[in-house]
Amino acid sequence: MNITTLLYPTFFLTQLYALTYHFYQPHTGSSSPTKQRLVILISITLGLLSTFSPPCTNPLTSYPSTTCLLLSESLFLWTALTTRPRRFAVIFAQVQPQYVASTGPFAYIRHPTYVSYALGWLGVSLSVVGAVLWRLAAFVCLGVLLSLYADAAELEERQFLDEGTEAEVRAEYGAYMRRTRRWLPGVN
Repeated sequence: MNITTLLYPTFFLTQLYALTYHFYQPHTGSSSPTKQRLVILISITLGLLSTFSPPCTNPLTSYPSTTCLLLSESLFLWTALTTRPRRFAVIFAQVQPQYVASTGPFAYIRHPTYVSYALGWLGVSLSVVGAVLWRLAAFVCLGVLLSLYADAAELEERQFLDEGTEAEVRAEYGAYMRRTRRWLPGVN
């Protein structure tokens, strides 16, 4: 058994933890229930593709896959510990933000949770072997997830800058946006 074999269930359990506990479901509901369900459906599909794919033994894909999964888990843990005192709402939630997280990984990028998910799903996608169609399906799923994460990040940023958000939080987030990159440190 290699480390990648152990990282798959860990990553999937992290996703389940985040969805069911770490991020709360607000009473205001979702701004896009369809997109919320699509994230879940595509995540399950990609998980099934990797689960039923033959074991990845090629070092050209297994090492990058393992690296992505390790980075994903590390970044998610750091993000979860940073936000633990005050939880964020689940993806595509309809909320008015109450505070700006700017410490821990948030000091470097505005959306570390989505970056951690993207790294994990990239690792999962790299691990899918077998028929070309399976690999293609995995990378299509990854592309759809990345697009949904980008949509969610844009929604959250609009919510921070919305007139309904407290003026102090809006101003703090505006300053935060000017000094912090969205996805990668130093890259717009």
